[in-house]
Amino acid sequence: YYYAVYPYRTSNKLSNQGVFTVVLPSEQSYKANSFGIGSNTMVAVSDGEFIAFKNVCGYLSISLWGDDVSVTKVTLQGKNGEKIAGKASVSMPFGGLPSATMDGTATESITIECSPALKIGSSESEPTTFWFAIPPVTFSKGITMTIEDDKGGVFTKSASAKIEIKRNKVDKMGTLHVMPSYATVTFTDSNFETYCLENFDDNEDGKITSDEASAVKSIDVCTDNIASLDGVEAFTNLES
Repeated sequence: YYYAVYPYRTSNKLSNQGVFTVVLPSEQSYKANSFGIGSNTMVAVSDGEFIAFKNVCGYLSISLWGDDVSVTKVTLQGKNGEKIAGKASVSMPFGGLPSATMDGTATESITIECSPALKIGSSESEPTTFWFAIPPVTFSKGITMTIEDDKGGVFTKSASAKIEIKRNKVDKMGTLHVMPSYATVTFTDSNFETYCLENFDDNEDGKITSDEASAVKSIDVCTDNIASLDGVEAFTNLES
């Protein structure tokens, strides 16, 4: 048989038993509506008739929008220490499908790099989508996304639902409104704003930043005569 792997890297190896050793990239590049060039590892085993490459990874897409936000990095990490990048062994029988096993030295995060910074969509109806190429894995306790922008702002969003990444399949997550750490939360109801300022304005500057909002785990406004909860979307880590 003939063995092949894409993309070419000097670290690629093949054992006498026909097992590939590859490095699945922890840093991937942005590409519109797809995974970045060099992010998607493929292997092939051929008898010489033709070479049919098979994808090693599955894919997770996330859509982001924000008000004048230019993203430099989007980082994905499981909440239970799942290994998703770095050295891996890939087995593929002739006529079969590849199976990847992550090495003990593998790492737990993947970052999509945007160079230059990428201005994301300005509305929920026209977001910008990022694709991660990830080896098959089950994020048993969910994931955490960290978005960084060109002004030094950071936005973090966690999801607790189990996510299973399957080889050659795309898992599409919902759309996130990115509010960097320095962004100010806008309220339409003065009673809700007063409640938040009294309870969550840590530096007492008369406003709630995205950073302050994301630190809040619980809100209780049952008796505060509030007609609108506009602004609550900034409290991205609420549990109750």
